[in-house]
Order: sequence, then C-alpha cells, then structure tokens
Amino acid sequence: MKAASTSLQAALEERFFPRIESLGFVRDKRQESRIACFRRRTETVVQVFALLWAMRGRPGFWVQFAEAPLNGIDYAGKHFSPEDIMPGNFALARGWLAPQRGQRWFRLSSPWRRLISRQGDEAGAVVQRVIELFPELIAWWENRTKGAHLITFPAAPPRPAPSHAPVFGCPVKPSLLQRFFARDGVWTTGFLGIAVVVDLALAVQAPGLRQMLALVFVGAIAGFMASWPLLKVVWHIRVWMNGGPFHKGDLVQVIAGAHAGKIAAVYEEWPTRNQVRVDLGESEWTEVKDVFSYVQLCKVKKLESPCSPGKVENKSAEGGFTLVEFLIFTSVISVGVIIDNVIAHRFGKWPGIGGGILGAMLCFAAILWSCNRIKVVTPDKECLAQGAKYICQIERGDKGRNGVVRDEQGVILWRYGTRENWPPGRWVENPFRKLDFVISAEGEPKDELVIRRISFLPSAFKIMEAGNSVGTIRMRSFLRIQYGIEIQGAESLTFRLSLFTVRFWGGSAGGAAVWALVGPSKMQWNVLIRPGLDSRKLMAAIAFIHNEWWNYS
Repeated sequence: MKAASTSLQAALEERFFPRIESLGFVRDKRQESRIACFRRRTETVVQVFALLWAMRGRPGFWVQFAEAPLNGIDYAGKHFSPEDIMPGNFALARGWLAPQRGQRWFRLSSPWRRLISRQGDEAGAVVQRVIELFPELIAWWENRTKGAHLITFPAAPPRPAPSHAPVFGCPVKPSLLQRFFARDGVWTTGFLGIAVVVDLALAVQAPGLRQMLALVFVGAIAGFMASWPLLKVVWHIRVWMNGGPFHKGDLVQVIAGAHAGKIAAVYEEWPTRNQVRVDLGESEWTEVKDVFSYVQLCKVKKLESPCSPGKVENKSAEGGFTLVEFLIFTSVISVGVIIDNVIAHRFGKWPGIGGGILGAMLCFAAILWSCNRIKVVTPDKECLAQGAKYICQIERGDKGRNGVVRDEQGVILWRYGTRENWPPGRWVENPFRKLDFVISAEGEPKDELVIRRISFLPSAFKIMEAGNSVGTIRMRSFLRIQYGIEIQGAESLTFRLSLFTVRFWGGSAGGAAVWALVGPSKMQWNVLIRPGLDSRKLMAAIAFIHNEWWNYS
C-alpha cells in the first residue's frame, strides 16, 4: 500500500503539479506531508485548492477548492490572511471535485480488487482523470458554473459573537447528583459498566465452557443494546431537571469544570450535539473553550440590578441558617425539652408540653433582644441616590476564599484572595498561621491592601498598605456578629451582622454609614456606603468580614 501511494504521489509531481504551476498557481509546502495546497491571485479574489492525502498511507486523495477575498477573512474571532486560508474554511464558498458519481476521492484500486479482476487503476490514469476534470474548477472560479463533478457548498453565515456584557443571575448550589452527572467520564463509564454487568450476568448462567463463551459474545451485544437507551433516558431526565434544553439568551450557571459557579448567557446553540456556547469572555470565545453539554449547565433566574434594594426577601439565603443561628436554634429546642421534662415530671404531660413551648419562646425572644437590641437604621433617599454601591461576590472553588468586588454595572473593581504572610509573626498572635487577606485593584496587582491577624484572643486584624498600618478590624462578639472597623482619618464603625436576617449594617456615633444586603446567595453581599467615606479601605474591611462570615459563621 505504501508503494502504491508513493507511485501516485510521483505521478502527481511529474504530470499534474507542473501543469497547475504553469497556470499561475503557487504551491504552499508548509503542510506538505498532509496537504498539497495551491493559490492563485486574481484582480479581485484568491483562488485556492488543495489535495488532501488519505490517512494511513492509503493510495488516494481528495481535491477541495474555495475562493477567498484578497484581504483575507475573519472567522471565529481570528483573522486569516490570504496566504493562510485553506479551502475547508466554512466562511468561504467551497466544494469538492469528485472523480465520478458516488465517489468523492481519487484513489488506486485496492490490492484485493486488483488480485480478483487482474486489473486496476494505474497512477497515471488517476492523475489523467484529475487533469481532465480540472477545467470544471476553472469554470466555477470564473463564472460559478457548476460542473457535473463538483460538489459545492455556500459560505456559512458568520458565527454569532458574544457581547461580553455583564449579566446578573441568582446563583444556585448544585446538588451532588448534578455535579456527578456533569462529568463526561460518568457517561462513558456507565455505558461500559452496564454492558459488562449484563454480559457477566448472562455468562454465569452457562452450564459449560462452550456455552459460556457463546453467552459472553451474546451478552456483550445485549449489554450495549441495553445500556444505550437506559443512559439516554437518564440523560434526558438530568437535562430536564437542570432546566434544559437551553436556547439562545438563557441565563445559565456552569456546574463542573474550570468555570464552575460562573453565570453567563447562552449565545449559540449546537442542537445536533446537545451543546451550547456561553459567554465566558474573550479568550474562551476565541479558543472555543466555552462549549458545554446540557448536563453541565443549570438555568438560573435573571436579576435586573443586583444592587437595587428590596431584591432579596428577608430570609436566609439558599434556605439555610448560619452556624451561629443553627446553634442558637438547637439550644432553644434543648431548653424547651428540659423545661418540658421538669414540669411533666411533677404536673403531668400536657402542662409540661405547654411549659416547654412557653420557655423556648421566652428564651428565643431573650436571645433575639440581646443580639439585635439596637434598631436597624435604613438608608435615606439621598444616600440611596448618591451612595457608592458595590457587589461583593465570593467565587466558588479554592474553598471560597477568593472573590471580586464589582460596581453597580457589574464591572470588576477589586479582586481578593489569600496568601501566606511573611514574616509569619509570633506564634501567640497567629497560632494557626491564618493566611493574609489580600485585595488589589483589577489590573493593578501592586495596588493592594493586606489584612493580617495581630491578635488571637481577642481576635484582631490590621489593615496594611505598602507595609504601613492604616486601620484595624476587631471582633467584638464571641458569636461573630459584631466587628469594629477603625480606619485612619475616619470615624470608628461597628458593623453588625444581625441574626435571622439578611440585612446587615454598620455605623458610628454620627449615624449609619454602610449597609449590606445578602443575596441572592450567601456568597454575595450588595453593599451601600454613605457618600464621603473612603470606599476602598472600607470595602476591603467589608469583603474581609464577608469572607470570615461565609467560611466560619
């Protein structure tokens, strides 16, 4: 087979390529081992065709042709110059040259056919056939005449480009099953695993070795036939539960992979492959790394403005309590049970139940009064209109320690994360080697603020800029619901994380200064800061408190 392929290439080099070059075509040898490409410039266009060698050394080739503008084309976010354009580009009017009807490639006869018929296509005859049909390509280039041996395709419409505009959605926490079925390997393993189980279940029923071998063969076929429709049903159920199939304009959240947790809009559908493309950014679009299967996405609700007040109901985000709230709730139940047992032991069952309920209610009311006895001050209209609005968002992944701070339009202003502090400091100050909290401006990593622990009991942290201390953050409650914020050149603030609510606020003797609304999930705080305050340093403190509340409360 290799000898036949070599003889065919030699015949092309001897007879066809010189004839083509005499017509003004220039040979491109950059991909010679796989493709022999030729281009010819005219006054208006570039005519290009290529011979694509058959794989695995088979003696044959395809002839593909196209026509491109002189200034090149833009395709999939990239620009291709005329010297780099190949005839298979979907953005061009293109086609194939077929030797005869029902056959798309020029080839020598197979060795078996030559052995049976005692005759075969010589390499010279194949080359002569290409030479005879090549005028049909010339006619198509000159006046778009479609010959009998041409298979042509129109230029594909340009692929939609994402707008990269910020979108706001209500994040969801994917279930364990959603994350499990979002992995590609699960479906392949399930397909093979079901087939193997069916195969073994049939094989063990065989009474003898011969019957077992026969059942192994039959069981393999039956297993594959059973696994495919079963997994197809499971796949459609998972897609339906995720909110799919998805269409252009839908707002979705990525479940698995490097972009897990990100919310973006669908901008292109690939229904034949059960996939869509979502707007994750410029680099992902140009590198086609924004393609996801239906089971790797889930639909989310759209938010018009994440900083607008009243967007989130006054209930715990994601339907859960914080750790402190859960401990208080269980403690109240325990108090009620104890009172119930004491009263029931002396006065009977029903007085005990009534006393337990009444005692639990009084205990719960006392805790709420002691923790939330300071009335929440709501922002006035002037503050809502002129105050600085920010979105503090913790990103999923890396144990929830990284995040971003956006403005009201969704533009990223600062990024924050953790890193090892150096020098580490004394063991008494930081016995568990808590990492530094670092927040820096987007695109300016050197413009950063560092928040470092300086005391373990009581818990305190200092805010540093360029190595100098510019403020402190102190925990003022063992329940982690009050923090003192002191920033140089500004009044000291007390930030309160009220229990059993999603509306937090902070202020000083001069009145309230900052408000935070949790939602749509606990990983997002919508922050409002009174005009006239140092928003950069105060937002660094608020982002740090948010991170502490999310990870430890």
